[in-house]
Amino acid sequence: MLTKNFGFDSISRLGFGAMRLPVNEDNTINYNEASKLFDYAIKNGVNYFDTAFGYHNGKSAEFVGSCLSKYDRKSYFLANKMPPWEVNNPEDLERIFSKQLCDLKTDYIDFYLLHSLTDDNWKRFFEHGAYDFAWEKKRQGKVCHVGFSFHGSPHTLKELLEFGASRNGWDFIQIQFNYLDYFSANAKTEYDMITSYGIPIMVMEPVRGGKLANLPKSAQDILKSTAPDMTPAEWALRWVMDFDNVTVVLSGMSNRQQVEQNINTFCSHKPLTSVQKNALYEAANQIRRIKTIPCTSCGYCTESCPCDIKIPYIFERYNKYLEDKDLKGLKKDFEENCSEGHRSSDCISCNTCVEKCPQKISVPDVLALMPVIKKD
Repeated sequence: MLTKNFGFDSISRLGFGAMRLPVNEDNTINYNEASKLFDYAIKNGVNYFDTAFGYHNGKSAEFVGSCLSKYDRKSYFLANKMPPWEVNNPEDLERIFSKQLCDLKTDYIDFYLLHSLTDDNWKRFFEHGAYDFAWEKKRQGKVCHVGFSFHGSPHTLKELLEFGASRNGWDFIQIQFNYLDYFSANAKTEYDMITSYGIPIMVMEPVRGGKLANLPKSAQDILKSTAPDMTPAEWALRWVMDFDNVTVVLSGMSNRQQVEQNINTFCSHKPLTSVQKNALYEAANQIRRIKTIPCTSCGYCTESCPCDIKIPYIFERYNKYLEDKDLKGLKKDFEENCSEGHRSSDCISCNTCVEKCPQKISVPDVLALMPVIKKD
């Protein structure tokens, strides 16, 4: 397993994101299967594990703590996050942090992030004392490194970088970074800006919620003709690995095959050749031609949906329809998997999903534009 130094620590380049763990039929975490994935990852050199307050309906950290507590605490690194949408006053910060330590069965967190900062939430969050709170926990030894995950504009990122520079700084920053967002969104700007401040980067969504692991045929054909033995996920991960200021690349792995393939990718650094990079950019152009919904299946939108609509599933299946144009198959899938009262047409436009969406998708508006999934 490739590693990278972070201060005095040696951290695995591949990080295990505990957002998309294997689940039971009732959507609860399958402890048996998920534990096997963690055990295999640890056995093969992965030592960075990332969770958050809301993952798996608030149960992700409990699983992580339960699974990892059998290992020497100094043998792995924990990342957890303070959620701005749960903080309405300064007292909430201590309550949430205490629960996080309890869930993780630990007395300190290695990498602590102010979670999903956006143009709209960061100032209110900081007014409640989130920044000072995190640094106080570092002073107390309950946090080792303070950072934030980001889903805003370059202007806001600049404000956050300057805010940190005028105070204690930032130890690291986590951004969404992949070859599609590098050209289609602000990923390149964000990477360059953070790097110019000398701050290490942790990467989330390197395969964009699985989108870059399940490519349209036109894009797959380009990559296969260039390197027949490389999977689409390997292409995406190797592209990210080539950037010097990337410390950890997070992957929300859900099954043994994904874990094995990703570990194999991170066992050696094989920089992409110029021919391979050109092929990847050509594939990205093919992906962009299909105007899919930019959902990464993070699931934040479903956590507080009063109608319990399977928004990520609906978007994923609709995106597939945009590629294969199988309207009959689409209708059949929605009929079987979206029950009465929980379909896209049952959306009440409360906008709680919009507030949570890192990709800034206007979910009710998008659902309303899909007549093929409305009730007959």
